[in-house]
Amino acid sequence: ECISNQSVSFTVADGGNLRIAHVEMGGARTNYHLSGDLEGVEAKMEEYVAYLAQEKEALDLFYHVRFHGLYTEGIIRADGALFDEAYKSFRGTLDFLEGARGAVGDEEEVTVLMSEKARSVAVPILLCHEDAVQGNHATSAGRVDEEMLFYLMSRGLSRQEAEGMIVESRMAQTLDRIPNVALRESIHQAIHDRLTKRKR
Repeated sequence: ECISNQSVSFTVADGGNLRIAHVEMGGARTNYHLSGDLEGVEAKMEEYVAYLAQEKEALDLFYHVRFHGLYTEGIIRADGALFDEAYKSFRGTLDFLEGARGAVGDEEEVTVLMSEKARSVAVPILLCHEDAVQGNHATSAGRVDEEMLFYLMSRGLSRQEAEGMIVESRMAQTLDRIPNVALRESIHQAIHDRLTKRKR
């Protein structure tokens, strides 16, 4: 039932590489803001996000990455699932400033809606003040694949177990980027417990 407000800011200089693995497992309301600058030549950042929300939980993800230097690179990947009446908003802005020639920005957000009442809003934005850059963005939201559910349930899993397995597999890309093995396994177990013990 907690409310969480998180703000992350960064500046990456020449040749620097910032890597973030961000996992959200729900709360009454979670507000997450990432904002920063790729200032140096070949400065890079990547954030991989895995999220899970259920009941009436709300999740607000807001990103703003500014590209200043030559040949900079910024990547945002968000992947998660919403159950029950959960709500999620994703706002991602890739801002290519003058002088950021050769910069590459890529943002992608995928939501699996595990309920007809779950709601997802996505607003990816590209701002460009430089010609020689590459910016990509994509978002999608849809129901879980019923054929996949049927296949898993035909192997003896309950619907809740099958749904949990699908969601866990979608979060694996982010979890695999956590370098501390013990921490990664602890988070994986917490996600598994949350999925298997959730209310129907």
